Amino acid sequence: MGETQNFSTSPAEQRWLDVVVSEMQVVNGLILLADPVDTPTLLRTFVDRIPVPVRATERPLLRGLLLEFAFRWGTRLRAGAHAGQPAGCEFHGTTFLEEFLNDRTRDARVSFAAWIDRFFLEFRRTHPPSTAVHAARLLRQRYARLVPVPTLARECHTAPVRLARDFRGQFGMSIPHISGGYGSSKPWAACVTKRLKRWREASAIEEPKTSIERFARSPV
Repeated sequence: MGETQNFSTSPAEQRWLDVVVSEMQVVNGLILLADPVDTPTLLRTFVDRIPVPVRATERPLLRGLLLEFAFRWGTRLRAGAHAGQPAGCEFHGTTFLEEFLNDRTRDARVSFAAWIDRFFLEFRRTHPPSTAVHAARLLRQRYARLVPVPTLARECHTAPVRLARDFRGQFGMSIPHISGGYGSSKPWAACVTKRLKRWREASAIEEPKTSIERFARSPV
């Protein structure tokens, strides 16, 4: 194995990096909880919240972080649209990343914003919302009461068995499991938040010591 590279930063640079990574972790959680249609808006808000890179070392670091961030979310969104089996899909999660990589004359935040616009325009054209996503949107809107699966399937114009299968394939959980949270007056967001907490507790063997480590462990 190669020798681990040590990053030496000044206190000001470390504070800047801490803010960037913190914003990345926040938007990761928000995207996981939000309706998929809101993902581009959340990412644009994230761009606006990134502090300006003012030091020579910060600009290439930010570009690298945002490139990896775009790569992770691009591949994850594509896999999620196909329930993890994107065989035959001509759209790739790395679409437009080469343009982002080569766009070195502009601020990395501007390059990332341009990637958001181009990626999601093409992603929505090639991946219209699935029945499972439509069902999830209805569940979010009606979290205060139990929604029987046959009723939900009727509103989504599909069969209950097919909806249940597609929902589990896309979100990794069953509709009754989520609706059970509704029966006890718990919004779906609370159910997913609890699931994210369990994921973090299970995966965090030790507390990350640096901003780079925290970013590497973020749930994308």
